Amino acid sequence: MPELPATVDYVVAGYNRGMMGKAMSVARSLRLAGKSVDVYPDAARKVKKAFKYADRVGANRIAFVAPDEWENGLVRIKDLRGFTAETSDDQKQADVPLTDLANVDSYFPATTALRPPTLLQPLTLLQPLTLLPPSKSTRWSPTPPGLSPHHQ
Repeated sequence: MPELPATVDYVVAGYNRGMMGKAMSVARSLRLAGKSVDVYPDAARKVKKAFKYADRVGANRIAFVAPDEWENGLVRIKDLRGFTAETSDDQKQADVPLTDLANVDSYFPATTALRPPTLLQPLTLLQPLTLLPPSKSTRWSPTPPGLSPHHQ
């Protein structure tokens, strides 16, 4: 069997213990937006440890929930994988408004295009799905076709 690498869209890291509840709130918002999310289990004062954790779980981006950004209604998100050597540092991170986490990908247009879709992203139908009403000749029967209802 082929070995599939573990990946997750986001790791969310709280700056300190006081920010962990807020980090959980950010994780919930990202999940509601269809993203796969892991929460770094320790306060991330040592940013290097949070980055190592994100790398170990295969995260595409890391969201830091820190007091200064939170007071301004923002969360800092850094792209970890979806860029080329030509991508500027400004394009690798963004301060995203907490109220706009559902549109987080729009803050990373240069890097989002490089990433394949995940299973959690909605599929687009090529043709509209048409539901037909049941015909009058179609009836549900608990008896399989070809057997009489009295046959046991």
